[in-house]
Amino acid sequence: MKWSVVRAWGAKIALSVALMVFGADLWSLYLCSIEPTLAASIDRLNDWFGPTLIVLMALYHWLSPARENEAYKDVSPRLSGAVTVMLVGTAAAIALVSYSAALAAGTWLLAILVTIVIWRFASKNADQIGEARFGVTGD
Repeated sequence: MKWSVVRAWGAKIALSVALMVFGADLWSLYLCSIEPTLAASIDRLNDWFGPTLIVLMALYHWLSPARENEAYKDVSPRLSGAVTVMLVGTAAAIALVSYSAALAAGTWLLAILVTIVIWRFASKNADQIGEARFGVTGD
């Protein structure tokens, strides 16, 4: 059996188990919300979900074969900037929602406004935005 076949199957298994762990994590959060008396026992289980998921996803990415045709080529600056700001803003809002729903909503609205500004700026200045290119010899 070829190593590439073993790696491909290992990647599929790691992804499948990671999705099951993620589903179990969501199910445990749901159980805690409908039955608070289970929270103490489920919290001990939840301590293992995060690290297990990280290890399984790292294993999946290590084992999965690299595909050249799936790489993003020529992503526009406006799209990459907008997606980055929205992802960071959404993550910040999710982190803040347990402290203050109003602060989380404000953070998310600010992320939307900054995304609009970045989209417009990058659309106007697309020809001036790019990456630095250096010669092979370091010129």
